[in-house]
Amino acid sequence: MKNGKNLVLIITSIILVVFIGLSFLIYDKSDAVIVKGTTGSYAEIFAKNNELEFIAIADSDNPNVDIPVKDEDAKDEEKTEEKEEVPTVKDNGTFSYNYVDDKSVTIVAYKGTDSLVVIPDTIDTLPVTKVTFNPLESGVEAIQFSDNVTTIEGEYSTARYTAEFFVALAIMVIGYAYAVVVTLMAFKKSDSNEKTFYGIPVVYNGFATFVVLAIASAVFMILNLPIVAMVVVTIVILAISAIGLVKTTVARNAVEATGEKVKQQTAFIRLLTADAEHLMATAKTAEIKADAKKVYEAIRYSDPMSNDALADVETKIQYQFNAFTNAVKNEDAELVASMSVELLDLIDARNKKCKVLK
Repeated sequence: MKNGKNLVLIITSIILVVFIGLSFLIYDKSDAVIVKGTTGSYAEIFAKNNELEFIAIADSDNPNVDIPVKDEDAKDEEKTEEKEEVPTVKDNGTFSYNYVDDKSVTIVAYKGTDSLVVIPDTIDTLPVTKVTFNPLESGVEAIQFSDNVTTIEGEYSTARYTAEFFVALAIMVIGYAYAVVVTLMAFKKSDSNEKTFYGIPVVYNGFATFVVLAIASAVFMILNLPIVAMVVVTIVILAISAIGLVKTTVARNAVEATGEKVKQQTAFIRLLTADAEHLMATAKTAEIKADAKKVYEAIRYSDPMSNDALADVETKIQYQFNAFTNAVKNEDAELVASMSVELLDLIDARNKKCKVLK
């Protein structure tokens, strides 16, 4: 009984450990944007600080656009006009951007579909100094920055393990806990082989639920389902399992109760059979042994079930058997023969009543 419980717990524990180990090795939702730029530029520093792959390019590969030099009066006049006409956010088809004090440009969105994005040195004759869009959300694989860029913001990499991954693992652990609790419940009352056998369906419920949740966790990780969907599916599985567990437990208790009732109702014949067998074995003469054997055979093949309606006749049988036992021990062959006839008649009367009661 104890070995059976330990075996189930060991198997479920091994599955849990192997599942978690493989999950951490295989699962990988990390993604990162490649950063390109000239050596020593802010892009290189940004890539190093954020552990991103950096590809150095030659200065000739970096598109530079000269910014026209204007006298201060002309600049002030043009700025005034631009302040009145230029909207806060502009769009040139490739980027959405805005001006910062009319001195530089901040790119806030990428509108294209290319996997490689080249950040221009200038837009509208103003230097591009800041990039704030999230390249991973735009399907960008690499960005090439100009030397003018001194600020980079946005999501350029994602973690290997997501919240969905840890929720899926938690669901697996919940299944393990369920299996352990149910197994302990199943073996709690198993003080005999019979009760251990009755507990097998309960253990099966816990182990099957654990396996189903393990499979579900693997599917959750592969499909990267939303957390809400994972929780809903898990609740449904546990609800179905709980209903099955309740039904199994009720059936187990009913079977155990019936078994106990049967034991009580068959106790009279079982005990009387054992006594008759012993009496036959201890008889010293062949004649007495033959009469004792007749009584033993009659009791042995009698209906084993008793009930309240048979109480009177079974009391008489027990009284007569006790007297028969004394006669056998006293080796009174004549008395044994007469008492065996009376005892057989009582046993026959009991069996006929059993048939009527059924």
